Amino acid sequence: MQFIFAARRGRRVLQRFNKLQQTATLSTRVPLATSHVQHVFRTAENRAAPLIKTGNYTLERFTTVQKYHYSAAATDKPRKGPKETEGSKKKDTKAKKPKKTKKTKKEVTPEQMEKKKAAQKKVKLRKEIKDLKLQSLRKEEPRSQTLRPWIVFIREKVRGTTSLDESRSRFQTAAEEYRNLSASEREALERQTAATMQERNRIYAEWVNSHTPLQIKTANRARRRLAFLTAEHRKNTLKYPAIKDDRLVKMPTSSYIFFSRERMQSGDLDHLSTQEKRERVHTEWAAASEQEKQPYSQKAAEDKERYVREYREVYGEDPRSSSNAKSKTASSA
Repeated sequence: MQFIFAARRGRRVLQRFNKLQQTATLSTRVPLATSHVQHVFRTAENRAAPLIKTGNYTLERFTTVQKYHYSAAATDKPRKGPKETEGSKKKDTKAKKPKKTKKTKKEVTPEQMEKKKAAQKKVKLRKEIKDLKLQSLRKEEPRSQTLRPWIVFIREKVRGTTSLDESRSRFQTAAEEYRNLSASEREALERQTAATMQERNRIYAEWVNSHTPLQIKTANRARRRLAFLTAEHRKNTLKYPAIKDDRLVKMPTSSYIFFSRERMQSGDLDHLSTQEKRERVHTEWAAASEQEKQPYSQKAAEDKERYVREYREVYGEDPRSSSNAKSKTASSA
């Protein structure tokens, strides 16, 4: 009997529930599953009296739970957790950054250090040579080579050859033709060579005068340095000849040079060879006293004053020797 009463009570509850669903809006309607029916029957069997007493309150509570559960299930969207703030994100990114590890210095062997120094020295030398070539004015310098009549004749005959064999055959033929030239033809060739050299000298003089004496002096100094740096890689050191300019200041003459000139021009050493003359002059100078050297030292001092005066007038600056002397006297004072 109790089971029958419980079933009746459960049926009543379901009827009320269905009415409530019909009166609710379409968005809140939720289909009733069999599991919930069983749950209702169990509650009706076990809690018949409290359900009858409380009535609508229990049904309303039950329907709100159903709405929440089935509305979330119908959307098939996962439930979102708490929103992350900007501060939390920043903290997470900071926490994820790996710690910086200190780089350990690699030990360098003496051989590696020597190789590194040698490479740096090569780079420095290459840069110095490049700068010196710009200062030397070598690229823009016109030709100043001395010409000979036979060189002009052979160049005219060999010009236009495309192969080595052809140039050799033409050279041999031109040499034979030059030997068989008549006197009038040789004179005409000499006049042609002299005219060519005169034109070359004119062009060269114009180029030299287009630069200041200080630029020419700097170019000659750069050429001397280039000849010294590149002497190991080539046998001929005449690749960088000095620029000829009459405006350049002549270097001062030493007391030994004045003595040597006087002894060579005296005629006392004419019976000796050049090497023997030099050895004799060197021996006499070493054996001379300070009183005997005094006239030559006086000439050297006067010539040095001339050099300093002309250096300032031509180049517009003091020579290195005088500037170094001034700095030494200033530091000592």
